[in-house]
This record gives sequence, C-alpha cells and structure tokens, in this order.
Amino acid sequence: MDYTAFASLAVSLLVGWAVWSIRRVAESAQNRLETRVGRVEEALRHTVKPQEVASLRESLAELHGDIRALGAQIEALRKTTDTLCAAAARINDHLLRNSGRG
Repeated sequence: MDYTAFASLAVSLLVGWAVWSIRRVAESAQNRLETRVGRVEEALRHTVKPQEVASLRESLAELHGDIRALGAQIEALRKTTDTLCAAAARINDHLLRNSGRG
C-alpha cells in the first residue's frame, strides 16, 4: 500500500481546509472593519468643521459687541430716567407747595 499518496492527499486536504478557514475569518474581519469604517465616516459627516467654528466665533464676537452697545444704551436711558424722575419730583414738590397760594 502506498501511504505517501494518501498522506499527500490528507495534507493537501488539511492545507485546503486551513486556507478556506483563514479566508473566511479574514473576510469576516474585513466585513466588520468595513462596517466600522462606514460608521466612523458617517459620524465624521456630522462633526463640526473648522470653518463653521470660525464663523460661529465671529458671530459670537459680533453678538458680544452688540450686547455691550445695548448695555451702554440701557445705562444712558437709566441715567436719563433718573434725571427725569428727579425733575418730576421737584416740579411736584413746587406745585404742592404753591397750590395753596392763589
């Protein structure tokens, strides 16, 4: 009996099975990797771009300036209102003091 041919066939089948198994594992790993890469690419599509951040900072700086200007205007209005209230109080006092003369 020629065991060499049988051994050669057995080794060939074993190597073929090993290559097939390794290829299946590699294809599965590649599929998982492609899925992960796809998820990462999708997530990156939704991230903020540097140009958008720069534009947002510029808008916030403008808004900050506008708010400061409004604050100054409100302070000026408060001072004007205080002055008007003091004048109205003086006029009211004058009228109350002089209302009895007549």
